[in-house]
Amino acid sequence: MPHAWSVFVDFVIRNWQGFLVAIVCAELAEILRIRSRTLAAIRHLKNKLSERSVARLQKRIAQQENYRDSVKAYASSDKALYLDTLRLVLAVLMFMCAGAVVTIFSVLFLPNDPGPLLTATFLFSVGAVVAGYGLRIAGLHTRSQVCELVANLDREIEELKAKLDSRMRRKGPIVA
Repeated sequence: MPHAWSVFVDFVIRNWQGFLVAIVCAELAEILRIRSRTLAAIRHLKNKLSERSVARLQKRIAQQENYRDSVKAYASSDKALYLDTLRLVLAVLMFMCAGAVVTIFSVLFLPNDPGPLLTATFLFSVGAVVAGYGLRIAGLHTRSQVCELVANLDREIEELKAKLDSRMRRKGPIVA
């Protein structure tokens, strides 16, 4: 096991430039909205998986309704959108600062140990992912965009509720 870990660490250290390029490309894809189809496919897959049981379907409907309600808050007031965006900016700064602290301490106290540098790389990567999500949320800057997203979510919720109703009718009443 220690040998496998050292091989992995050596691989990451030798290919850090590739990981950096991958993160930059992922962020560019987020900015250019390439992920919107991917996210739609993931949402579709989650909806299909939830159809396997009534409990999962009810849980998925509740998740979608909660998400819809949080998006509706953006339409009613710009303050909600700004506060969520600020929260994400602070989260990105927190991850970046934590990565910087780990990097500084690893250079000062553990110069030959790659473990802390991997941890710092992980923290920077999580910060980049949160930044990408923040770009997606901040992209909802017009009321029409928010209303369009809410309409899509309402349509998905109605489809899930229709599937739940048909499933409940097929199953029949539960007799104790």
